[in-house]
Amino acid sequence: MTLAHGRLRDVADAALRFAMRVMPPAQRRWVLAARYELRAIEDHGAALRWALGGLRAACMARWRSLRLLDQRSVRWSGAAVLLCCAAMVMLPALLTLGFRLQQGSFLELLARMTPGDDWHRLVPAMQALPDSVHVLLLAAGFCYLAGAVGVLRRQEAAAVAVLVGVALDLATRVIGQVFIEPAAVVVGNSSILAQVIVPLVLPLLWSFAASSGRGAESTS
Repeated sequence: MTLAHGRLRDVADAALRFAMRVMPPAQRRWVLAARYELRAIEDHGAALRWALGGLRAACMARWRSLRLLDQRSVRWSGAAVLLCCAAMVMLPALLTLGFRLQQGSFLELLARMTPGDDWHRLVPAMQALPDSVHVLLLAAGFCYLAGAVGVLRRQEAAAVAVLVGVALDLATRVIGQVFIEPAAVVVGNSSILAQVIVPLVLPLLWSFAASSGRGAESTS
């Protein structure tokens, strides 16, 4: 065995030893079996891949054992964040709908969510965006709404809904910018909080929380 091969084996052994610590106690027998299986793998590269796969499985098992959605504070705060994301992403489409239908009172209500409480300066952007972008915005909003409901109901599928919502939100930002830039309209707040933390970081955090699993019953 060469020095390089010996190091690969050392890394593989260390990975499974760490996996033993990470894995929840009820499932540690699986890691023990993986360590015995490692000794039978002659190819050192394959042994390392096997060990890293075991470490990954242990980390996922530990994460799922946290069952974050069993915590009432996590569920309600997550639902509030996702509802806020839904409102933010659907706002341009709803403003455009109200503008086209000439619903003044509806527009004035929505204007309270826009910078300066004034929707009139956004008219060029409404007219510039194609209907396909508005459809994507609404779809992203409904994904966030589905995620909020799923979080409250402790459903792991909420993670998927939120991830789809984030992906659609990002797509509309990229596509919409192509049409908004010629209109020379500044839409929304350009701060990191408004552009990154609220629409991206926070929903992703609750998506991960939803993927952490849940218990049979919620007691908190």
